Amino acid sequence: MVELHRIEEAAQFISRTTGARPSIGLVIDAELSGIVSRIEGAKVLDNAAIPHFIHETNGRALGKIIIGQLFGKTVIALHGRERYYEGVSLQQIAFPIRVMKSIGATHLFLIDGVGALNRQMKTGDLMVVSDHMNLLGDNPLIGHNLNALGPRFPDMSEPYSLALIRKAKDAARELKITLHEGIYAALTGPHLETNAEYKMLEKLGADAVGYSTVPEAIAANHMGMAVMAFAVITDECFSEVAKAERINEPLSVIRRAEPHLEKIIEQILRSL
Repeated sequence: MVELHRIEEAAQFISRTTGARPSIGLVIDAELSGIVSRIEGAKVLDNAAIPHFIHETNGRALGKIIIGQLFGKTVIALHGRERYYEGVSLQQIAFPIRVMKSIGATHLFLIDGVGALNRQMKTGDLMVVSDHMNLLGDNPLIGHNLNALGPRFPDMSEPYSLALIRKAKDAARELKITLHEGIYAALTGPHLETNAEYKMLEKLGADAVGYSTVPEAIAANHMGMAVMAFAVITDECFSEVAKAERINEPLSVIRRAEPHLEKIIEQILRSL
Protein backbone atom coordinates (compact mmCIF):
# COMPACT_ATOMS: atom_id res chain seq x y z
CA MET A 1 0.00 0.00 0.00
CA VAL A 2 1.18 3.52 -0.81
CA GLU A 3 1.68 5.51 2.38
CA LEU A 4 1.83 9.25 1.82
CA HIS A 5 3.70 9.96 5.04
CA ARG A 6 6.60 7.75 3.89
CA ILE A 7 6.88 9.68 0.62
CA GLU A 8 6.79 12.98 2.50
CA GLU A 9 9.40 11.87 5.05
CA ALA A 10 11.83 10.81 2.33
CA ALA A 11 11.23 14.00 0.33
CA GLN A 12 11.70 16.21 3.38
CA PHE A 13 14.94 14.44 4.28
CA ILE A 14 16.38 14.95 0.78
CA SER A 15 15.26 18.59 0.64
CA ARG A 16 16.61 19.34 4.11
CA THR A 17 19.93 17.59 3.42
CA THR A 18 20.61 19.07 -0.01
CA GLY A 19 18.71 22.37 0.11
CA ALA A 20 17.72 21.84 -3.53
CA ARG A 21 14.40 21.86 -5.37
CA PRO A 22 14.99 19.94 -8.61
CA SER A 23 12.62 20.23 -11.54
CA ILE A 24 13.93 17.22 -13.51
CA GLY A 25 14.04 13.61 -12.34
CA LEU A 26 16.24 10.98 -13.94
CA VAL A 27 16.40 7.22 -13.46
CA ILE A 28 19.64 5.85 -14.84
CA ASP A 29 21.03 2.32 -14.98
CA ALA A 30 24.13 1.77 -12.86
CA GLU A 31 26.11 1.04 -16.04
CA LEU A 32 25.48 4.57 -17.35
CA SER A 33 28.05 6.68 -15.55
CA GLY A 34 28.82 9.34 -18.17
CA ILE A 35 25.64 11.34 -17.70
CA VAL A 36 25.98 11.18 -13.93
CA SER A 37 29.55 12.50 -14.15
CA ARG A 38 28.22 15.60 -15.93
CA ILE A 39 26.12 16.66 -12.92
CA GLU A 40 27.78 19.75 -11.44
CA GLY A 41 27.86 20.58 -7.74
CA ALA A 42 26.60 17.08 -7.07
CA LYS A 43 25.31 16.15 -3.65
CA VAL A 44 25.22 12.39 -3.29
CA LEU A 45 23.05 10.41 -0.89
CA ASP A 46 23.22 6.64 -0.53
CA ASN A 47 19.79 5.04 -0.62
CA ALA A 48 20.56 3.58 2.80
CA ALA A 49 20.60 7.11 4.27
CA ILE A 50 17.16 8.08 2.95
CA PRO A 51 14.09 7.08 4.97
CA HIS A 52 12.06 4.25 3.41
CA PHE A 53 14.31 3.84 0.35
CA ILE A 54 15.31 0.31 -0.65
CA HIS A 55 19.07 0.09 -0.33
CA GLU A 56 19.85 -3.61 -0.68
CA THR A 57 18.46 -6.74 -2.32
CA ASN A 58 20.03 -10.17 -2.02
CA GLY A 59 23.10 -8.64 -0.42
CA ARG A 60 23.65 -6.21 -3.31
CA ALA A 61 23.78 -2.48 -2.58
CA LEU A 62 21.30 -0.47 -4.61
CA GLY A 63 21.56 3.01 -5.95
CA LYS A 64 22.35 6.56 -5.01
CA ILE A 65 20.43 9.80 -5.23
CA ILE A 66 22.42 12.58 -6.88
CA ILE A 67 21.25 16.20 -6.94
CA GLY A 68 22.93 19.01 -8.83
CA GLN A 69 23.03 20.98 -12.06
CA LEU A 70 22.85 19.20 -15.42
CA PHE A 71 22.89 21.25 -18.62
CA GLY A 72 21.42 24.26 -16.83
CA LYS A 73 18.69 22.45 -14.89
CA THR A 74 18.51 21.30 -11.28
CA VAL A 75 18.09 17.52 -11.40
CA ILE A 76 17.55 14.64 -9.03
CA ALA A 77 18.97 11.40 -10.40
CA LEU A 78 18.50 7.86 -9.16
CA HIS A 79 21.69 6.13 -10.30
CA GLY A 80 21.13 2.38 -10.10
CA ARG A 81 17.50 1.30 -10.23
CA GLU A 82 15.63 -1.62 -8.72
CA ARG A 83 14.04 -4.16 -11.05
CA TYR A 84 11.10 -6.45 -10.44
CA TYR A 85 13.24 -9.56 -10.78
CA GLU A 86 15.31 -8.44 -7.77
CA GLY A 87 12.33 -9.43 -5.64
CA VAL A 88 11.08 -5.91 -4.90
CA SER A 89 7.48 -4.83 -5.44
CA LEU A 90 6.36 -2.38 -8.09
CA GLN A 91 5.25 -0.11 -5.24
CA GLN A 92 8.86 -0.05 -4.04
CA ILE A 93 10.12 0.62 -7.56
CA ALA A 94 7.66 3.51 -7.90
CA PHE A 95 8.59 5.00 -4.51
CA PRO A 96 11.61 7.10 -5.68
CA ILE A 97 9.52 8.53 -8.52
CA ARG A 98 6.85 9.61 -6.07
CA VAL A 99 9.52 11.20 -3.90
CA MET A 100 10.95 13.07 -6.90
CA LYS A 101 7.51 14.48 -7.65
CA SER A 102 7.01 15.45 -4.01
CA ILE A 103 10.32 17.36 -4.05
CA GLY A 104 9.25 19.34 -7.11
CA ALA A 105 10.22 17.39 -10.25
CA THR A 106 7.76 17.95 -13.09
CA HIS A 107 9.64 15.95 -15.76
CA LEU A 108 11.03 12.43 -15.63
CA PHE A 109 13.72 10.97 -17.90
CA LEU A 110 14.16 7.18 -17.88
CA ILE A 111 17.21 5.49 -19.40
CA ASP A 112 17.54 1.75 -19.88
CA GLY A 113 19.27 -0.95 -21.91
CA VAL A 114 16.97 -3.14 -24.04
CA GLY A 115 16.92 -5.89 -26.63
CA ALA A 116 15.77 -5.02 -30.15
CA LEU A 117 12.78 -6.77 -31.71
CA ASN A 118 12.47 -4.35 -34.62
CA ARG A 119 14.83 -5.50 -37.37
CA GLN A 120 15.66 -1.92 -38.33
CA MET A 121 17.42 -1.51 -34.98
CA LYS A 122 21.00 -2.60 -34.43
CA THR A 123 23.18 -3.10 -31.40
CA GLY A 124 24.44 0.28 -30.18
CA ASP A 125 21.49 2.26 -31.59
CA LEU A 126 19.30 4.53 -29.48
CA MET A 127 15.51 4.40 -29.23
CA VAL A 128 13.10 6.93 -27.79
CA VAL A 129 10.07 5.18 -26.30
CA SER A 130 6.74 6.26 -27.77
CA ASP A 131 4.51 3.74 -25.97
CA HIS A 132 4.73 0.56 -23.94
CA MET A 133 3.20 -2.82 -23.18
CA ASN A 134 3.05 -3.74 -19.50
CA LEU A 135 3.56 -7.50 -19.54
CA LEU A 136 4.83 -7.69 -15.96
CA GLY A 137 1.57 -9.10 -14.61
CA ASP A 138 1.54 -6.33 -12.00
CA ASN A 139 1.07 -2.57 -11.75
CA PRO A 140 2.38 0.02 -9.24
CA LEU A 141 -1.12 1.55 -9.01
CA ILE A 142 -2.81 -1.60 -7.69
CA GLY A 143 -4.24 -1.14 -4.21
CA HIS A 144 -5.68 1.83 -2.37
CA ASN A 145 -5.45 5.04 -4.42
CA LEU A 146 -4.23 8.21 -2.79
CA ASN A 147 -6.00 11.12 -4.43
CA ALA A 148 -3.12 13.35 -3.32
CA LEU A 149 -0.93 11.53 -5.85
CA GLY A 150 -3.34 11.20 -8.75
CA PRO A 151 -6.71 9.85 -9.94
CA ARG A 152 -7.90 6.29 -9.50
CA PHE A 153 -8.02 5.75 -13.28
CA PRO A 154 -5.26 7.85 -14.87
CA ASP A 155 -5.27 8.35 -18.62
CA MET A 156 -2.43 6.55 -20.42
CA SER A 157 -3.14 7.64 -23.99
CA GLU A 158 0.15 9.60 -23.99
CA PRO A 159 2.43 7.86 -21.46
CA TYR A 160 5.51 9.46 -23.05
CA SER A 161 5.38 13.17 -23.78
CA LEU A 162 4.92 13.87 -27.49
CA ALA A 163 6.48 17.29 -27.03
CA LEU A 164 9.61 15.76 -25.50
CA ILE A 165 9.77 13.08 -28.20
CA ARG A 166 9.69 15.82 -30.86
CA LYS A 167 12.54 17.60 -29.10
CA ALA A 168 14.55 14.38 -29.02
CA LYS A 169 14.00 13.68 -32.71
CA ASP A 170 14.87 17.26 -33.65
CA ALA A 171 18.06 17.08 -31.58
CA ALA A 172 19.05 13.75 -33.13
CA ARG A 173 18.55 15.12 -36.65
CA GLU A 174 20.61 18.20 -35.89
CA LEU A 175 23.38 16.11 -34.32
CA LYS A 176 23.19 13.48 -37.09
CA ILE A 177 22.58 10.71 -34.55
CA THR A 178 20.41 7.70 -35.39
CA LEU A 179 17.42 7.70 -33.05
CA HIS A 180 14.65 5.15 -33.49
CA GLU A 181 11.16 5.54 -32.06
CA GLY A 182 9.37 2.49 -30.75
CA ILE A 183 7.23 0.50 -28.35
CA TYR A 184 8.79 -0.99 -25.22
CA ALA A 185 7.55 -4.36 -23.93
CA ALA A 186 8.27 -4.83 -20.23
CA LEU A 187 8.76 -8.40 -19.00
CA THR A 188 9.86 -9.61 -15.59
CA GLY A 189 13.19 -11.25 -16.45
CA PRO A 190 15.75 -12.16 -15.32
CA HIS A 191 16.02 -14.93 -17.90
CA LEU A 192 16.27 -14.08 -21.56
CA GLU A 193 13.10 -14.74 -23.52
CA THR A 194 12.51 -17.92 -25.49
CA ASN A 195 12.34 -17.89 -29.27
CA ALA A 196 8.58 -18.37 -29.02
CA GLU A 197 8.33 -15.33 -26.74
CA TYR A 198 10.37 -13.22 -29.15
CA LYS A 199 8.03 -14.22 -31.97
CA MET A 200 5.02 -13.37 -29.80
CA LEU A 201 6.38 -9.93 -28.91
CA GLU A 202 7.15 -9.18 -32.56
CA LYS A 203 3.59 -10.09 -33.54
CA LEU A 204 2.20 -7.90 -30.76
CA GLY A 205 4.06 -4.96 -32.27
CA ALA A 206 6.82 -4.43 -29.70
CA ASP A 207 10.04 -2.86 -30.97
CA ALA A 208 12.17 -3.63 -27.92
CA VAL A 209 12.03 -5.69 -24.74
CA GLY A 210 13.36 -4.82 -21.30
CA TYR A 211 12.89 -5.34 -17.57
CA SER A 212 12.21 -1.84 -16.24
CA THR A 213 11.06 1.68 -17.32
CA VAL A 214 7.35 0.84 -17.49
CA PRO A 215 6.57 0.80 -13.73
CA GLU A 216 8.29 4.15 -13.29
CA ALA A 217 6.49 5.61 -16.30
CA ILE A 218 3.10 4.45 -14.97
CA ALA A 219 3.74 5.99 -11.54
CA ALA A 220 4.91 9.26 -13.09
CA ASN A 221 1.88 9.50 -15.38
CA HIS A 222 -0.38 8.91 -12.40
CA MET A 223 1.08 12.06 -10.83
CA GLY A 224 0.96 14.15 -14.01
CA MET A 225 4.68 14.23 -14.74
CA ALA A 226 5.93 14.63 -18.32
CA VAL A 227 7.82 11.42 -19.11
CA MET A 228 10.57 10.68 -21.62
CA ALA A 229 12.29 7.30 -21.94
CA PHE A 230 15.43 6.41 -23.86
CA ALA A 231 16.69 2.90 -24.53
CA VAL A 232 20.13 1.78 -25.62
CA ILE A 233 19.89 -1.26 -27.90
CA THR A 234 22.31 -3.67 -26.22
CA ASP A 235 21.44 -6.74 -28.29
CA GLU A 236 19.29 -8.01 -31.15
CA CYS A 237 16.53 -10.35 -30.01
CA PHE A 238 15.50 -11.76 -33.36
CA SER A 239 14.13 -15.24 -32.80
CA GLU A 240 16.21 -16.93 -35.49
CA VAL A 241 19.54 -15.57 -34.18
CA ALA A 242 18.94 -15.50 -30.41
CA LYS A 243 22.16 -16.43 -28.60
CA ALA A 244 22.69 -16.77 -24.88
CA GLU A 245 26.22 -15.33 -25.00
CA ARG A 246 24.98 -11.87 -25.98
CA ILE A 247 24.12 -11.13 -22.34
CA ASN A 248 27.85 -10.56 -21.75
CA GLU A 249 28.05 -7.61 -24.13
CA PRO A 250 25.69 -4.86 -22.81
CA LEU A 251 28.21 -2.87 -20.77
CA SER A 252 30.59 -2.21 -23.67
CA VAL A 253 27.65 -1.35 -25.96
CA ILE A 254 26.21 1.10 -23.43
CA ARG A 255 29.54 2.86 -23.03
CA ARG A 256 29.85 3.33 -26.79
CA ALA A 257 26.31 4.70 -27.13
CA GLU A 258 26.30 6.93 -24.06
CA PRO A 259 28.04 9.99 -25.57
CA HIS A 260 25.34 10.27 -28.25
CA LEU A 261 22.63 9.96 -25.62
CA GLU A 262 24.26 12.68 -23.52
CA LYS A 263 24.25 15.09 -26.47
CA ILE A 264 20.55 14.54 -27.16
CA ILE A 265 19.60 14.95 -23.50
CA GLU A 266 21.70 18.11 -23.28
CA GLN A 267 19.77 19.73 -26.12
CA ILE A 268 16.43 18.74 -24.62
CA LEU A 269 17.23 20.03 -21.13
CA ARG A 270 18.62 23.31 -22.43
CA SER A 271 15.40 23.84 -24.41
CA LEU A 272 13.07 23.38 -21.44
